[in-house]
Amino acid sequence: MEERLTRAHFLLQATERRRAEAAAKAEANKAATHFPRLKEATGIGFDKMLFFDDCNWGDHCGKVAAACKEPNGHGVVTVRTPRGLGVAEWQRGLEEYEKAALARAS
Repeated sequence: MEERLTRAHFLLQATERRRAEAAAKAEANKAATHFPRLKEATGIGFDKMLFFDDCNWGDHCGKVAAACKEPNGHGVVTVRTPRGLGVAEWQRGLEEYEKAALARAS
């Protein structure tokens, strides 16, 4: 009986671990998780968002830029910051956002 309980406990832990890993992978795709939630919660369109990302192991900016678009074709302005967010990166983001806003207006 004790062996069965130990085995059941092991299987339960393994199942929970797989669920946690799957959730972590899903959360890693910000285009599918974070940004749609932000849009829904705030009412702010993708084309009015600015995203800085310091990820060095994946292209979250590319995924977000490709997937998070409004019907007008404009989407999230993204800036990769692999060495962190500094003044220069912040300024570049503001400049890119301004360009995108001007493109939306024309």
